[in-house]
Amino acid sequence: MFSIKKTKLHKALAHALGNLEALTKRLKVMQESPDSPRKKIVISTKELYVSSLGEGTKMVVEAHSDKSALFIRPATLSDGKTRVVSKRTYKNRDYVEPVVDIRHQRDINATIGDAEYVHVTFQKDGAWVRPATKYQEIALKHPSGAHFDMTMPDEEGLYSQILKAIKITKQSHFSSIILNTSDDFLHSKEYVILCVQLRRLGFDIKETNNLVYAKLPRSPELDSHEYIDLARYNYKTSFQSMATRFNFNEPLSTFAACTAGVDIHAMENEGFKTTSILEYRPPEKRDFKKSVDKVSGETVIKHNDKTDTGALCALLNSKHAKVVFNEDIYEFDFYRVSHLLPDFNHLHISVQCDDFTNMKSNSLKDNSIDDLSTTIDMFIPALELADMTNTPTMLVENVVNFGKSIECRLLSTGLKWLGHEVKTHNYNAADFNGMTKRVRTYLFSSQLGLDDIKATPVARRAHAWNDVIAPRLNELRDVTHCKTIQKGIDTGRIRVINVGDAIVPTIVKSQSRQVKDSVYVYMNGRYYMPSNDMLKALMGIPADFNTAPFSEEITSEITGQSIEYPMHQAICEKVKQHIYRFVKSFFGLNMLTVQA
Repeated sequence: MFSIKKTKLHKALAHALGNLEALTKRLKVMQESPDSPRKKIVISTKELYVSSLGEGTKMVVEAHSDKSALFIRPATLSDGKTRVVSKRTYKNRDYVEPVVDIRHQRDINATIGDAEYVHVTFQKDGAWVRPATKYQEIALKHPSGAHFDMTMPDEEGLYSQILKAIKITKQSHFSSIILNTSDDFLHSKEYVILCVQLRRLGFDIKETNNLVYAKLPRSPELDSHEYIDLARYNYKTSFQSMATRFNFNEPLSTFAACTAGVDIHAMENEGFKTTSILEYRPPEKRDFKKSVDKVSGETVIKHNDKTDTGALCALLNSKHAKVVFNEDIYEFDFYRVSHLLPDFNHLHISVQCDDFTNMKSNSLKDNSIDDLSTTIDMFIPALELADMTNTPTMLVENVVNFGKSIECRLLSTGLKWLGHEVKTHNYNAADFNGMTKRVRTYLFSSQLGLDDIKATPVARRAHAWNDVIAPRLNELRDVTHCKTIQKGIDTGRIRVINVGDAIVPTIVKSQSRQVKDSVYVYMNGRYYMPSNDMLKALMGIPADFNTAPFSEEITSEITGQSIEYPMHQAICEKVKQHIYRFVKSFFGLNMLTVQA
């Protein structure tokens, strides 16, 4: 049954899926044809193996008795009416994929209704398909309005009240909002972040003098808006003490978010147990390709779906994963899946760095705000996750510019509202026996009584050229003739590894696409592209980190956007010491209490 591809590596991936307790994802409800009102739900994914629904398996699709969901399960001997899980093959991929195609209109209409998306939970006993209701759909059922004041910054000069306004809005599902503002606020980064968050929820935004009106398109005009005093609002959701919240059975239990697995591998080598993973690779423009249908002559856009690649890579390289949420962090509904989440003590998250790095031009950053592909506000769902889970500790990794940003200051403020103490440090990979110039900001927060968790540099032993490049010259690919090489030279952005270099430039996500910022080996007047195995070795990633089931492009992306392994491992060691100090002090205090 667990046969994704006829190789041991792909069987290993299927085996890892089969060992999960649950996996979730969102899928779009489709039409049977462009002109048809009939709907269909097609689940074509390797994740069906979690529910033992491999190709050829007899199955049953049934509506739950309360009409809240569809349930797909393997058939039993007593089932009379069954169907068979079909399969899909790909021209350029040497494996099959199981497919469940649901078209029974009565069941779809009764359980899914008019929802555009469904939320699928794959569990051991079967797969649950439920409507994924949007914010607008809920808000417009009972339209209501709120009035917030945004005129004054806090004592640190931040308009941190945007965090409270966003949280209250999401909880209350307002359809209309009025903001009292000032000129300073309207020209602030906080206002941009607030607008991005409101637009993600579907709001249209208009400014009139110093008043801002945010309204859902189909919201009626309201007679009044409830004034909410943000100064009196307590941001914290859970007030459970750490004595009862902390998982003493597994002190190093971890929930890892926004990860393709390299950081998980490093943490688990330090003794952490990553039981939950939240990861989703957003679709990118190059994932969509146009082609002309030979019969109809119409232009067809095909999507090469890579949204699960990071999640599957993280799963494959984790020894302890029980639950994988293959969902966009912006759409992740914690309360829908909270019953699936194992207890954990450490939340580890690497929020997207694209909009903080110097590699992305300011014009592209502005464009991404306009089309909402920006990630400047990703710290907000990260903060919300810390709040909803009442996590004892949290580690956030990003580029140095993030550490100097308004976004990082807002995140720190929000964490302090939750009862965390917060420390931020910059680290250079070269100080931890690393072989690249990668410099990163790490924000660590804790409700366990924060001590000095700053990692200590170590003596250098590694040498990029001697240890990685020279022994693998046969893996280099000559790309001197490529136009991107000349463009890189002309713009001064080309980055090279010269003969004898001990430390090399930072590897980036776009490395394999041979962009102007890619890293090349320069030797004897020629430019060479390093192999993926060389790149992983330069990042300090162990050879047993498994990316074999994935394409060269995806492997390069995973490597380029990952952490610097030796540096990350050193920081995780300090986090581990911090957690164990709390455990030791807790039991020490309790022993004293018992003796007294």
